[in-house]
Amino acid sequence: MPFKLLPRDIINRLQIYRELGPRGGLIYVKLRVLRALRLRRDRLHELPAEVHSILFVCHGNIIRSPMAAVMLRRYLSKADRPSIAVGSAGLHANPARGADARALTVAKEFGISLDDHRCRRLTPTLVEQTDVIFAMDYRNEAKLLAQYPEARGKVFLLGALAAGEQPTPLEIPDPYSGDLDTIRCCYATLHSRIRGLARILSPPDRDKRKVAPNGTRVPLSSQQLPHADALPPSEMKKILILSYHFPPDAAVGAIRAAKFAKYLPEFGWEPYVLTVKPRYYNGLDQERMADTPVSMNVFTTGIWPDPGVIYMWLKRWLYRLLGKRRVFEAKVRTYSPPDQPNAESIAGALRRLVRSLLVVADGELGWVPPATLKALLLMRRLKITCLYTSGPPHAAHVAGLTIKLLQSTRWIADFRDPWTLGIERPAFMSSTLADGIEAWLEGHVVKHADKVISVTDRMTQAFIARYTSVDKAKFVTLPNGYDPEDLQTVQVLTNNCKFRVSYLGTFYFGRTPADFLKAVRALINEGILAPNDLDIRFIGHCRHINGQSVEEMINEQGLLSVVQILDPLPYLDALREMVASDVLLLFAPNQPHQVPGKTFEYLASGADIIAFTSEGATADLLKGEAQGFIVEPNSLEHIKRALEQCYRRYKMKRHCRLSSLSSQHTLSRYQRKTLTKELALILE
Repeated sequence: MPFKLLPRDIINRLQIYRELGPRGGLIYVKLRVLRALRLRRDRLHELPAEVHSILFVCHGNIIRSPMAAVMLRRYLSKADRPSIAVGSAGLHANPARGADARALTVAKEFGISLDDHRCRRLTPTLVEQTDVIFAMDYRNEAKLLAQYPEARGKVFLLGALAAGEQPTPLEIPDPYSGDLDTIRCCYATLHSRIRGLARILSPPDRDKRKVAPNGTRVPLSSQQLPHADALPPSEMKKILILSYHFPPDAAVGAIRAAKFAKYLPEFGWEPYVLTVKPRYYNGLDQERMADTPVSMNVFTTGIWPDPGVIYMWLKRWLYRLLGKRRVFEAKVRTYSPPDQPNAESIAGALRRLVRSLLVVADGELGWVPPATLKALLLMRRLKITCLYTSGPPHAAHVAGLTIKLLQSTRWIADFRDPWTLGIERPAFMSSTLADGIEAWLEGHVVKHADKVISVTDRMTQAFIARYTSVDKAKFVTLPNGYDPEDLQTVQVLTNNCKFRVSYLGTFYFGRTPADFLKAVRALINEGILAPNDLDIRFIGHCRHINGQSVEEMINEQGLLSVVQILDPLPYLDALREMVASDVLLLFAPNQPHQVPGKTFEYLASGADIIAFTSEGATADLLKGEAQGFIVEPNSLEHIKRALEQCYRRYKMKRHCRLSSLSSQHTLSRYQRKTLTKELALILE
């Protein structure tokens, strides 16, 4: 019973220890302890001057090691180092097998084929003939060293070596028992580690390595090599971009920071990015990695357990102790936000207070300590003097505030969405104390930042109105935008045989299609719209709204034959849907200060836009561009009129419709490169 009450992570480690046996288990514990205490530093101290062969080793040679080998071959080929032989093997490989079927699927998403891979078991001969061996996790490394002690000088943990100065060496866990998303996360991590390894093996100045008096080249470890995740020194100014969301994260918040990092080098700035490890993202989109070339320096950190995670762990542990594990799991499955009673009990008020404190800074305060420590280390080592933070989550700004207070640096705080301006949390998770803490944090961010960027003029003016004691010149507006390069890749000739209406995004914060569906039903009943001529698509996280089924909403209006719900698409596929649509729906109710990020891609796609919004930043933008229809979210008549006008325009151009992007000169000020140029001026 006590063993079962231990955290799952501890139980797994004990099982690995027993599986490895006395010798391997001791090595396993030693490796973990030494690296945790930073007494073991994986360097190239025993790597030969010239590396001729590299071997990646995992458990079965069916998922991780074959992908790592192909990735490294690609990078070395681009760096003109094809002479290095790169292979893979498994400690328990079955030579009759090929790559795992799920690995084949995910590898293709990365543009890689593992169809011809055949598993290979690790042998003493293979170990002897290989110059460097990389293990994927501590279990692999410990077993390697236990079976082949003579290979100690050439066995490395891939994550520990290629991650450079990571506070804790990174394992690449075996995803075999997971699903496709688990393998995607694994491959995203592999991509980052292999990219760092490629820079170690192929530094730009590798042909200028020092030569010893006897004419031989000095070993790599004896020279001042760039770290795995650091570029060689340059004359460009350096900036650290601190953003929780960054590719391969599928969240829309990852795009802005990625585009800035992509174009800043053209304006004299060398970006270094600090984000979280891919396993913390809710979804991955590998296509977005196109904006992060091999030369870009991307660092990752873990997240410390925040109070919310600790609270849930303790609660789960207590239920297990009392033998009520199933009761707890049932409560988690059936949980729904409580209604706010007129007369709240003391216990209810305490629960609400706890809930409100757990979501301070978007509930990501656990990222602040590791992000702060890593950022300070990078800025000191790389001599970075400018810091850019992007929120939400606004924990990034809390980390920026901490860094600013600890060392002198120029700090730019970029608010993609408001923190406390015009934001009203649901009653069940708000409290005076939590609201006060967030207002205090926001005030100090505004006070200490050198510049505060907002994405709309309305947000900028709201900041100025609230912080009257702060110099107005500190506040600047830098809107979101679109990248013509992305849209040009999806510009295709379409010949729509149906009137396509699409929504791309998530239904939340009052974003509901209920009134739109009623308007469609009404126009069908009036004979204005023909069901056979309709193709309505809800794309993204659109199956439920606060526990209510969207499919049931559709069925209530008898529209199951014309409306389909599609799961989230990769970014470029989503752009293709925009370009192929006749009408794009935009839900922005109760958002006076911000504009949904996809609005600019909507504008550039050339499709008509129906925006469900009241007066605010979104309405200002669409009116200024004279594009789209603005309707009150709950006005059925307004929605009907807008949809009818769009349908009449569609019928006029339905034959061989050419999907044309909106006029470039009218939207040029919203192009990502133009916006990055403005950012570069702000950074000065």
